[in-house]
Amino acid sequence: MQGIDIPDIRVVVQWKVPSSLSTLWQRFGRAGRDRSEEATAVLLAEKEYFDEERKLKMARQEKRKRKMATQLPTISPSKRPRISSSSIAPPSINRTESNGDSADESGSDISGGEEDWRLREMYTRYTERERRTAKPKKRKVDVEAAMDDFINAKSYGMSCRRMTLNVYFENNKASM
Repeated sequence: MQGIDIPDIRVVVQWKVPSSLSTLWQRFGRAGRDRSEEATAVLLAEKEYFDEERKLKMARQEKRKRKMATQLPTISPSKRPRISSSSIAPPSINRTESNGDSADESGSDISGGEEDWRLREMYTRYTERERRTAKPKKRKVDVEAAMDDFINAKSYGMSCRRMTLNVYFENNKASM
């Protein structure tokens, strides 16, 4: 099996951070196969990989913790009693109590039978639809330390990101 070797690729743009520096370098290596021409490689990294953003996020979390510590304790949603779908009436039905019976404004009994079954069916379909339309959680890619150093090289005082690459790939040990 042969790979693609197109000599005239001038720009490679990597959207999102890959997990390793080797993967990034392999993708960047697609540009500039023709050594007589210059090529450009661009990494578009998500903000959560930058040290400045991590510090801001930690500060927000600490502020939230301090705020929560000063507020009165409340019952967390996970410890509240669960309400079953059969005990909830839709807003369009007005329940009134007369002699212990539940009835709507026309006086018909809505406490059992067909009406309860339809309400339960409606609520079940609603929760299933909500479950289907919920956004999946973003999975954050765990990056290796060298990749983190490459992204944050400037904040670590490195004058050039190439220093990270030279150390990672042991270019200083290569014979010329």
